[in-house]
Amino acid sequence: MAKPVLVVVDDEHASLQALARELESRYGAHYQVVSGSSAEVALARLARLKAAGADVPLVLADQRMPGTSGTEVLARVRQFFPTARRGLLVTWGDMAAPRRSWRRRRLGSWSFT
Repeated sequence: MAKPVLVVVDDEHASLQALARELESRYGAHYQVVSGSSAEVALARLARLKAAGADVPLVLADQRMPGTSGTEVLARVRQFFPTARRGLLVTWGDMAAPRRSWRRRRLGSWSFT
């Protein structure tokens, strides 16, 4: 049986590699780690994982990416994997992104599962 897949998305190469390495070292025995360097790449990979029947229990996305924000990526994850946990990666001290996310949650735009 294939390992469940952890997905991480960040446009900053060094951050993406560091996070993927950390996830692999901690959870690699039980999970496959897949990374994406942009929202578009990650969403395409999620579509392929869905088509392949993969289990994706967790998706982590950086908030500040060109084009599509992390909150938008995480909202779209639900169409592929409705039960996946979703985590928003924010820069230390940047509380504007989480506040917008909390507001969207209160308005019913998305919810935590």
